Amino acid sequence: MSAGAGSSTVAFTPEPSFGGDPDTGTATFYLPFKNPTVGEASLSNELRRLRDPDSAVSVGSLAQNFEGALSISGELSTNDWHQLVFNNDSNTGWEPGRMPSSRWYLGVDYLDGAGTGTTERELAMCIVTNAQITYQQGGAVTLDLTMIYGDEPDLSTSITPSNVQKPTDSDVVAFHGFDVQVDGATVSKLQNATLQLSPNARFHRGADRHPVAAVIGDVTPTLSTTAIYSGPEAVERAYGAAAATTPADRLDSVSGAVTTTNGSGTTTTYNLTGLVPQSYNWQDLIAADSDLTEPVTYNVDDVTVA
Repeated sequence: MSAGAGSSTVAFTPEPSFGGDPDTGTATFYLPFKNPTVGEASLSNELRRLRDPDSAVSVGSLAQNFEGALSISGELSTNDWHQLVFNNDSNTGWEPGRMPSSRWYLGVDYLDGAGTGTTERELAMCIVTNAQITYQQGGAVTLDLTMIYGDEPDLSTSITPSNVQKPTDSDVVAFHGFDVQVDGATVSKLQNATLQLSPNARFHRGADRHPVAAVIGDVTPTLSTTAIYSGPEAVERAYGAAAATTPADRLDSVSGAVTTTNGSGTTTTYNLTGLVPQSYNWQDLIAADSDLTEPVTYNVDDVTVA
């Protein structure tokens, strides 16, 4: 078992090149959340069973590609994670080509008989497949990072990061510092919202168990909102255009924005282009103890940060 509260380490640093070993003595380490949780830190050897024709059971297993999965979430705070999700020089948008990679350092102190021990894992070649910002009225604004990784270099080496850059309390984005605009108008009475930033990064592989490069994939951002019903604007857009009264053969796209403001007053805006309603719903139309809400999910062409 772990040694209790405060016995874990979580931090990342960008790799100088894909798979390049950071200088842990000079590298800057980041933890981009408050209240972080690690949902998954798993590896797969993608074993292939070996069999003989005269045996009913396998006679061995052969390791194939090595690939790991890492998911980490917490309350949205600093923007240090932008350097993992966006691949242009300013970390504000996407362009064709390579995706940035990082190393995540996970550690735990555990009880070992009458004493304690420490296990540390170094997850290399981490690339982001999806990043999700989630808002809930009256709750936390959270960030979820979903990654794959290509190696774990050395379990035996002590790699505990020092001087980790952590967010302060005033860096945290509260629910009342969150705003969504669609077609120039704020979505009022917003109950839930999710912005999916999906670079869908993928590995390049060759004659090796471990990947040799990472590139951007099919970028597929989406925006989902749920608000208390306040008029027909959203359903009209779902039909195809403002003031539409019946579903059209072609749907107009609009622009939008998700804006966050932390406790220090720092504002980050995610500008959204090409919003088109994928789905629209009426929820709780007849419910004495709740209000009618309208969940809407939009395809988004592009996201840039300002």
